[in-house]
Amino acid sequence: MLEKAVRGYVTASIQRLFEMHVWPRPRWSPVIHVGTDYFGGDIGGDEGQLLANALELEFPDRFAKEGLDRDFAEHYTYLVLEAYVLLRTITSERVPDEGVVSMVVQELRVLLAKPRYRLTMAVLLLDTDLVEAGGVLNIGAARLIQVRFADGIERVMYDLFPTLRGTDLRRSFPMWMGDEAVLAVVENEGGTYEEASQLNVAAVQRIVDACRLATSGSLESAFVVVGQPGHLTYWPAVFDVQPGRPFRWTRRKVRIDLAVAQGIEAIAKVFDQLRPDKAAITPFDIALYRYARTFQTAQWQEQVVDLAIALESMLGGGDEREEIGLRIRTRACWLLSSDNDPTSDLYNDIKVFYNLRSKVVHGVATNEKVLKKAFVRVAM
Repeated sequence: MLEKAVRGYVTASIQRLFEMHVWPRPRWSPVIHVGTDYFGGDIGGDEGQLLANALELEFPDRFAKEGLDRDFAEHYTYLVLEAYVLLRTITSERVPDEGVVSMVVQELRVLLAKPRYRLTMAVLLLDTDLVEAGGVLNIGAARLIQVRFADGIERVMYDLFPTLRGTDLRRSFPMWMGDEAVLAVVENEGGTYEEASQLNVAAVQRIVDACRLATSGSLESAFVVVGQPGHLTYWPAVFDVQPGRPFRWTRRKVRIDLAVAQGIEAIAKVFDQLRPDKAAITPFDIALYRYARTFQTAQWQEQVVDLAIALESMLGGGDEREEIGLRIRTRACWLLSSDNDPTSDLYNDIKVFYNLRSKVVHGVATNEKVLKKAFVRVAM
């Protein structure tokens, strides 16, 4: 019954779109939206009401809720038409009309079987490369996908979020983006759109923070996409370019294989253990937040201050009578020294860094050449 109602509805609605010069669509602009390209009152009619009735019969629980968060079957009739137009345009003559209708019905049933506020987030991470066969790796609930600019990153995005078609993603990509990158994809549901988005942001940030700590890499995000995958979506994908690349004197590319991925996942689990009470703000939370900020801040002075606060939050507690720089150097050497990074090097690096921090905080004029030398020495 549902497929018959969809077929009757799109047949009548396509004719009306043709009369309004909205259909057919060019392949470079296959997406239409109600309220922008057409109005609900211009299409639908009796066929739209029949489709809404069929939806209410097949999914009674979905449309029975009352109140502000009520879901309306009529809204999904517009989504059906827009998905049909998108699929019919991009498949062209390769898929017959009956096949397109079947695809729309299948995606409609999948969408209505899921919670309303279930969102997918994809973040492009730069300075990152997967060395795993197949170019796909799972870390916890996150899926990492190898992408290459030369091969067409936009094709990967269009396959994952077809409603982005018509958006010129290549023009939106930062000019400073390298050829290789990794797409981190997560999915979460919440009671509201904002809650689901926040859960996705937290999930991505958890993996990114763990990856930076596990590899000492300088990976950063170039763009973020939030929405629902598929041609028929309640929440179409939204593409957002991240701010320009922060100033850096050194960069460290991350190469992730299965062993590195296991280390990243282990560190992510430690994050959860260190946060038994999500409401409380611990020194670890402050340190991790300040560390993450250094990848988002454009000014190197702010990066220095953020790193100093992160060090003090993790290693600076204790006897206030002891000079904090000495306390941090001693503890860092005790915790972090190794054959490749001996105590003497660590001690001197932190001393150089803290001298730099003092000059920044107290406004001491410093030659840029001296600053760069100190930065590179500590970073290496």
